[in-house]
Amino acid sequence: MISKPWVGVDPLANGVRFQVEPVVDVTIPGGAWVDGIGWRTNTKGTRWTYTDPGGTHGGITRVGISDRSRIEDGRVRWAVHAHGGTAVLPAPDQVTATLVLGTAGESGSVAWNPPGGSHPRCNGNAARLSCY
Repeated sequence: MISKPWVGVDPLANGVRFQVEPVVDVTIPGGAWVDGIGWRTNTKGTRWTYTDPGGTHGGITRVGISDRSRIEDGRVRWAVHAHGGTAVLPAPDQVTATLVLGTAGESGSVAWNPPGGSHPRCNGNAARLSCY
């Protein structure tokens, strides 16, 4: 949840910062989609997608962000995909993830439950981490 009104939530213009404490801290810059790399948005301005097949920024190849305020004011849904990065992933029961979308006050953070716990939870190992 990111309280509204949103001031800087515009990944196309401002980019995003993604953190998995304490090992990942990556900023994906703003910028329009050109030649298969960059941000695209839907016509309503409620869904943003970043694509970079080469994973230039910390191995992140795709970011999806959706404004879900029609369900609950300020709700944001996000997904981050990365491959080939150099970070050592935390144990699935130790994950805290943060996504900064705009100004310092416009961020969402979630502490994930361990494998087998209730949602939201993480499963995985040092090579692959899946949190949902």
